[in-house]
Amino acid sequence: SDSILYFTANTVQGMQPAFFILLLLLFYVVFSIFIQSSSGMAVLTMPIIGALAILVNIPGREIVNSYMYGMCLMSFLAPTGLILPSLAMVNISLKTWFKFIMPLLIICYIIAFLDRVNIGYAQLQMKQTLPWSAEVYALGAGIFFIGYFLFEVPSNLMLEKIGARATLLRI
Repeated sequence: SDSILYFTANTVQGMQPAFFILLLLLFYVVFSIFIQSSSGMAVLTMPIIGALAILVNIPGREIVNSYMYGMCLMSFLAPTGLILPSLAMVNISLKTWFKFIMPLLIICYIIAFLDRVNIGYAQLQMKQTLPWSAEVYALGAGIFFIGYFLFEVPSNLMLEKIGARATLLRI
């Protein structure tokens, strides 16, 4: 394993951070086929990926974001404990689900990539021009997740009231 780590470290050392994050996202999407457990994936990959991220000068939060996006994107496709019973409940075939979810996942993938790259570059520029600390930047980046809270919580409450068939499209 030392030779694989050495080769990988030499490969990523001069890589652009945005390209590294994109490759990392693809890595987690592919690896999620084989490892469905998020905690198992974290234990297996974070020590190695974290060290490689230091070489490329990427903050740890960007690595965790790539990990989360990759794992979550794959959870919509992998026919495991969540997808198959949910589709059986609403009487939808796996083929129909793939036809529905693939365009959405491609759009989400592109938006996630652009979002991560833009926020990362914005931080680099803001550090040079504004006297903001890392905490202020983290607060600003965290505000993006307010939209998730504002829309996900009501949709889950709606799921309870009107059922899974009517709210499956909210994904």
